[in-house]
Amino acid sequence: GHLGDLPLRTDSAYQKFLQFYAWLFFSPGIPVVYYGDEIGMTGGNDPGNRNMMQFSGLTPKQTEFKNKVSELAKLRTGSMALCYGDYKVITCNDSQVVVARRYLNELAVIAINRGSEALVYAASQPGALYPLIAEFGGEPKATWSAGFEDELIRMREGFFVPPGKSVIHIYSKK
Repeated sequence: GHLGDLPLRTDSAYQKFLQFYAWLFFSPGIPVVYYGDEIGMTGGNDPGNRNMMQFSGLTPKQTEFKNKVSELAKLRTGSMALCYGDYKVITCNDSQVVVARRYLNELAVIAINRGSEALVYAASQPGALYPLIAEFGGEPKATWSAGFEDELIRMREGFFVPPGKSVIHIYSKK
């Protein structure tokens, strides 16, 4: 067990938790959210391993976090590729991963960057991702990102994921 409270107080802690949730909602299977996790509640020693649910008085960070988790849940329920799609790892190393899921006329792509350098995946870069995206028209119908919307670069030209961030794009054939 834990020897003390586990604070979730820093921006980087929330970002890491959002990366986890992006992966959870993107992965095959049914995502499970334990009560309080959607606002970043932490546990501690018994008997305080989980306090009473906090329904009001959320901090701005907790509210932002809750909204991002809610967006992921809506993205998941609205995407056949995320619910039923096959699973193909495009690239994976110690700090960065790009995975695609495809089901019938829909494609979902996730890019997670846990590293200290930006993840840049250029359209001209050889690999299995861009023929898939081209087949689906090149422009995503939906996008989710963990707090860097102003820095998003559409995947038609390639994409850029800052250190410690993640993004999900959903494509649909017309």
